[in-house]
Amino acid sequence: MIRLIGLNLILLLVWFYIPQKVEIENIKPILSEPMLAIGSIDPDSQLVVDEGYIQVKQHCQSCHSMALVTQNYFSREVWLEKIRWMQAEQNLADLGESEKPILDYLAKHYNQNHKPGGKSISGRRRNLDPEWYKLD
Repeated sequence: MIRLIGLNLILLLVWFYIPQKVEIENIKPILSEPMLAIGSIDPDSQLVVDEGYIQVKQHCQSCHSMALVTQNYFSREVWLEKIRWMQAEQNLADLGESEKPILDYLAKHYNQNHKPGGKSISGRRRNLDPEWYKLD
């Protein structure tokens, strides 16, 4: 009998101390990203800090190193082709509303004509331009 009363008392206490319903609207997201200046380099990912970089970091870093992003410079169309290839061949989920900000960010900071630091490039590196000399 005492055992039954004790068990009921424990269940009652658990019932009142455990929230019965969590209202998602009242939960505020925790800002996990440090406040970095626009145009600076994020020390964690090496991405240029700008609008859309958090989406790029969240979606891309879950599968591969950010170096794979920062070492490539493509047009918006080619970045879209890369995303479509990853969706078709690597099981990348549909990016939904994040696709436009991701493409905007990549096209702005990692396009085929711009490299952070202001150097203009074409592809991954400039073509070699050796000085040829005549062999005797």
